[in-house]
Parts: sequence; structure tokens; C-alpha cells
Amino acid sequence: MQRVTGPGSRGNQLMIQIQKAQYRVTVAIVTYRSSEELPACLDSLLASQVPAKIVVIDNDSRDGTFELAKAYAERHGEVIATATGRNVGLAAGNNMVLPHLEGDYVLILNPDTVLEPDALSSMIALMDGDAQIGAMGPKCVYEDGSPHTSYHYGWGFWHLFVWRVLPYSLVRRLYDRFARYREADVGFVSGACLLVRTSIFKRIGGYDPAYFLTVEDACDLCQRIRDLGYRIRFSPRAQITHLCGRSGRHVPLLSTLEGYRGDIHHFYKHRGGPGGLLAFLIVILACSLKLAATALKAAAFRRPVDFQNLRVYWRILPQLFSRGPEVASSCGG
Repeated sequence: MQRVTGPGSRGNQLMIQIQKAQYRVTVAIVTYRSSEELPACLDSLLASQVPAKIVVIDNDSRDGTFELAKAYAERHGEVIATATGRNVGLAAGNNMVLPHLEGDYVLILNPDTVLEPDALSSMIALMDGDAQIGAMGPKCVYEDGSPHTSYHYGWGFWHLFVWRVLPYSLVRRLYDRFARYREADVGFVSGACLLVRTSIFKRIGGYDPAYFLTVEDACDLCQRIRDLGYRIRFSPRAQITHLCGRSGRHVPLLSTLEGYRGDIHHFYKHRGGPGGLLAFLIVILACSLKLAATALKAAAFRRPVDFQNLRVYWRILPQLFSRGPEVASSCGG
């Protein structure tokens, strides 16, 4: 593991010590081939009025992301750059912030996000005013300013079926259109920007590292926070721009396969063996239908076959069957 902080002169060390004493929040940003979007994310944090310690955790990028993070760390004493050494996944990567935690809150932030100037201060003010809020998330918008799904009230088999089996673009469009973007207690908020009390994050041990890259990592984290008697809050008073899934696009096979495995693990963990088996059948159905749809679309519309998409689902199916629903028990958690 590598760690880089700002310049090492005695004066700068004193300045960094003063900053450390005033940190309200520690920010965890797990990166993977994020060199294009990371600067805007870091600049928005550095422009915030909230004193924040920023920990960039690079997940074995090969595009200069870690070098970019180190350059920020050399210029800004509140920035730390560290590397995992291999791609450990999003949940395990976020847990690497645990030794660095300072302040009252930990902010889990994706590198493809940009915070509005008052977003962080608004979230902290809300949580400062209500000790029963254990975690919260802001309103997420696309680059054009239109809102997109920022929270869910629950996550059951119906949600898994809808999001995995039906066309993703259709489901996303419907959720974006009909979601109510108003202040509310919810089941879980988007893992793209998730503010948690430091004491709670430490108490539950952070994320379940069995989730590699899937929506259920935030669902599980928020559920464990609710189990302690705290509430999860969504607030549109805070807003961020989220570019959505930039890292996963670089590795479609890995992100899709680990997403399916995360689905199975989640329902095995929270619903037992029958739940894991049903989730397994749903993701097998989803994978089979998407494999067939890719081939049929090319034939019906006389378009070139999307061989990358075919390879992804063709390779995923046997891997899912080779481990089956027992993938959940082998993941631990």
C-alpha cells in the first residue's frame, strides 16, 4: 500500500495538524480508471466550506488515476492517495478508509460525481440536527440537470427481477420519471454519495466486502444501520451531479458477473438459502434473456452483432452455474 500526503516542511506539517483537528468529515473515493472524472470530483470537494480529509483509494487502475491522485495529495495536505495493489471491488475498497477516519462523518463518494457548493454542508447540517439519522444521501442529477434514481424504499425479489430482467434503460427511465424527489425516510440511498456517522460506520465495520460492484452494497449497509435503530434519510436540499457507472464500463464482464454474484449473496444473506436460490434463478433468467436479445436484435434489425455483449453473457452463464447459489455462502458476510 502506498500513502502520499502533502509537502513535508515543518510549516506545512503544522498546517496539516491544524487541519486534522478541524476535520468534520472523512471522504472515501474508490477509483478505477477514473482519470477523466476524478479532477472535477476532487475540485468540488476542495471548494467545499466543510473541512474534509479526502482519501483516494485506487483499485489498480492502469490509466494514470493513481498518479493523478498523488499529484493532488502533493498539492493539498488534506488529500491522501493510497492504492489497493489489485482490484478488490468497491465495498472492500471503501473499507480501506477505516484506518484514516477523523471527524463526525464519513462520506462515501464515487469519483464520477461533482458536489454542488453547499451539498456537503447541507447534509451535515441535517444530520447535526437529528441524532436519529444514521446515514443520508442527496438528490442525484445527470449532466443535463434532470434527476435520476437516488434512493429506494426497499429491495426485494420484485426489484431484482425488474432491474435485472427488463431492459435497464427502460427501468431507469421509468424510475427517474416517477420517483418522488422529496424529503423522506427511505430504505437506502444511492451508494454514489452516502454520508454516514463515523461512530456507526466503525461499529458495523463498514461494508460487507463480499459485494464487489452492485447496488446491494449500499442496501446492505443501510439495512445494518437501520437494525441499530437509526433512520436513513433522503434530502433533495443537497444535490450532486452523477455521471453514472463510468468505472464499470471499462470491465463489462467483471462488473456484470460480480453484480449478479452480489445479487445472489445479498438474498442468501438476508433471506437464507431459499432466497439465494430464487435470486440465482432470476439472474440466470436475466443472463439468458439478454444473451438471446443480443442475437435476436441483430437478426431482426439487420445490424452487426454486438460480439462484446455476446461474449459477456456467454461467459457469465457457465460461471454462474459452476458455482450456483452456493456462491453466496462462499462469499461470507
